[in-house]
Amino acid sequence: MLLIGEVRYRRRHHRAPLTEDCIMKLVREMSSKVRIHFRAHDLRRTLGNRLCRRGVDLETIAKILRHEGSTTTLRAYIGVTRTP
Repeated sequence: MLLIGEVRYRRRHHRAPLTEDCIMKLVREMSSKVRIHFRAHDLRRTLGNRLCRRGVDLETIAKILRHEGSTTTLRAYIGVTRTP
């Protein structure tokens, strides 16, 4: 199990959505803590590939990743590992 120390960030209200800058900062901090370089996009790609391997249909994966269509999902995220 990997334990990461408490990450602190400033938000005006505890229910306010995280901003893109805040998410990027959190990912950079996690990356440096585990000493493995990765970006937020790498986490999205991993999610797409894992869902595909578990048999989730392409349209559902596209919705989860908030793509307009499944073509982007297939080409950019899953196309390399997908078997016919």
